[in-house]
Amino acid sequence: EHWSSTQRWEKIKDGAMWLGNTYDIDFIIPYGTAIQNLRLSEYNNTSELTRDGTHLASGLAQYTAGCCYFETVLSSRYKKSIWGNSLRINDVDNNKVGMVRVDDESAEIAQKAAFLATHNMFELRNPHLADLTDYRYGEALNQEEYSLTFRLTGNSIQSLQSERTYCVYGPSGILINKMSTEQELTNLPAGLYIVRQGAKTRKIAVK
Repeated sequence: EHWSSTQRWEKIKDGAMWLGNTYDIDFIIPYGTAIQNLRLSEYNNTSELTRDGTHLASGLAQYTAGCCYFETVLSSRYKKSIWGNSLRINDVDNNKVGMVRVDDESAEIAQKAAFLATHNMFELRNPHLADLTDYRYGEALNQEEYSLTFRLTGNSIQSLQSERTYCVYGPSGILINKMSTEQELTNLPAGLYIVRQGAKTRKIAVK
C-alpha cells in the first residue's frame, strides 16, 4: 500500500519481463501498461482510476482495459485496430468512486493508451502526445505485412528504405520500429520482438 501506482507498475513490468524471458512467453495482454498510460493523461483522478485503490473503476478505466484486450487479441485477426472504434460504453452511476465517463474525447485517449501499450508494454507514454497515423478502424490493413505505424512527438518512424532495413514488431505483430543495423536491435527496451529483414523473420529477446 505504500507504493505509488508507478512503482507498482514497475514491479508488475519486471515480473512480466522475467516470466516472458524465462518461459518464452510471447503473448501478453498489457492492460496494466494501458491504464498507467491513461494515468499520465488529464483523465487521471484522485483515486487513480480505481474504485478501491487497486481494482479498476467503472467507466473509462474498464473501457481502456477492454480496448487493450481488443488490440492485443483481435486486431491482427480481423485487421482492425481499436484506434478509431466508435463503441462507447458508460456506467450510468456517476457517484461511483473513480468513475470517469466515456465520451468521444476520453475514448480517443483511452484507445491511444491501449494502442501504445500493445506496441511497447515496458514503456509508459502519455496518450495525449501520440499522433497515430496511417490507419483508421475499418480500413483494410496490408494482408502480407501487418504494419500499423504510429508517430510520437519527436520520434517519427521513417518509411522502409530497402530490404537491408530491420523491421521490428511487437508480440502482437505490429511494427514498432525500423533499424538499419543489427547492433541497433540491442538498444531496444527489454522484451520479446519479431524481426524481419526482407523475407527473413526471426524472434529475439532483449534482456
